[in-house]
Amino acid sequence: MQRTFQSSASDAPAPESTAAASGGPAPELTTTDSRNFMLRNPTSQSSEAARQLKEKFMFGELPKDVVDIIDQEVINERSVNFCRRISSVQPNNRMDPEVFLEKCSDFMKEVQVFIERMVLGDVNPKQQFVFGDTCLVFVERKCLIILNQMLNYRCETHEQLDKLKIQIDMLRNMIIHQFAENRNTENKAMLTEVLDDLDDSKFKFFLSSTERLILMCINTLKSNTDPLVVKDFETRALTLLEECSDILVSILRNERISFKLKKQTMELFTYIMGQMFPIFQQAQQDGVGGSEMQHSTYEKYRELKTKYHAIKEYLEEKYPPPPAQRRGGNSQIQSKNKSKRKNDKNKNSRRKNKKIKKKTLHLYIKK
Repeated sequence: MQRTFQSSASDAPAPESTAAASGGPAPELTTTDSRNFMLRNPTSQSSEAARQLKEKFMFGELPKDVVDIIDQEVINERSVNFCRRISSVQPNNRMDPEVFLEKCSDFMKEVQVFIERMVLGDVNPKQQFVFGDTCLVFVERKCLIILNQMLNYRCETHEQLDKLKIQIDMLRNMIIHQFAENRNTENKAMLTEVLDDLDDSKFKFFLSSTERLILMCINTLKSNTDPLVVKDFETRALTLLEECSDILVSILRNERISFKLKKQTMELFTYIMGQMFPIFQQAQQDGVGGSEMQHSTYEKYRELKTKYHAIKEYLEEKYPPPPAQRRGGNSQIQSKNKSKRKNDKNKNSRRKNKKIKKKTLHLYIKK
């Protein structure tokens, strides 16, 4: 509001210029007009100053903890409003190319403002927004959704496609260097607390946060638009996945953690390997003469694979599967299998008879 007032005041013509433009002398203020002018302007300024002073006095009289609560509520409301603004920008595949590109640009501008305000502390990334998601989780997920829409959009010209590729890389860079990096830092700090307390709820929250980090890195690598050139954020995404695997290995080797939690951790490690394999295959297919991206992906995948098999063998030795019961264990299993085969055979025979009857009935009606 202050900026608007200043600009309007500076743009307003001076009385002399107005008089010159009208071709006549500047109008003289009468005594009444002069009195009203002198009374009117200072009164408005003094009333505004009095209002601000009154608010300052009111907040100054409140206890500090109450003021802090009010400030936090304002920040939380501002955070929700930012998320609403971001959700209102909805690029979709039905738009014309120019409109779609403009909407994608608008979306990234809104996200960048959110990031800047988050760094300054003007928004609270942990404030709940919708469906149990915090504001930060919502914006991260929204970025991945828009990235997927951008990848599946069909441009009409090569010029539009080049513009779209630039925007895709801008969004990928933002996802890794802004969101993934921040989440990785938070996860490392959270890990220390989790390993000290060994609280199941905190541990699950940590695994959920790690899974979101992995998802951002995987989707960034999958959306590579130029297989012959490796970008810095792609290298960082591979490094972050490696750091995640190191953290998971340290958890799996921790003697204090229960087998149940280790099983959940191993499932997340298996998820990384399952998602990395198609990326590794795609890098091999796209690599022409041994591209840099192909080499980087291969090296990281090979390192992850080595760690994965090593920790898998360690867990199998540490927690071997329960042996079969000695007293008639094998004979009981064989008997169950034989009975199952017999039941399956009877079911198949009944199904076959029903099919024959239906076919016969159908042919009869047709005749």
